[in-house]
Amino acid sequence: MAAIAYIFQGADAVKTLLFQCIQIEPPTVTGLLATAALGILHDDVNLTSLVLNELKSYENHHKYGYHVVTLSAYYQVIQGNLVQAIRILIKAIFKHPSK
Repeated sequence: MAAIAYIFQGADAVKTLLFQCIQIEPPTVTGLLATAALGILHDDVNLTSLVLNELKSYENHHKYGYHVVTLSAYYQVIQGNLVQAIRILIKAIFKHPSK
């Protein structure tokens, strides 16, 4: 639904929609992931950092951990912290070598 809203109404409409998904208790992980991706896509540093802090608890999750680590690394890249992005990826590889 957020993808359709993005196409027809733009990023602001999607942010509103995704904030509604996040406010559900417990927040939907896919909504958090989509919000972080949108923040990275639109260089919204504050939004991305807030959502990634919420996603920290899912770094070792069997289904969502890969996505959290990838988005965290992308976030560091757009910040210009290439060394930190590499550290995040290497740490994940050593924690979960089979994935």
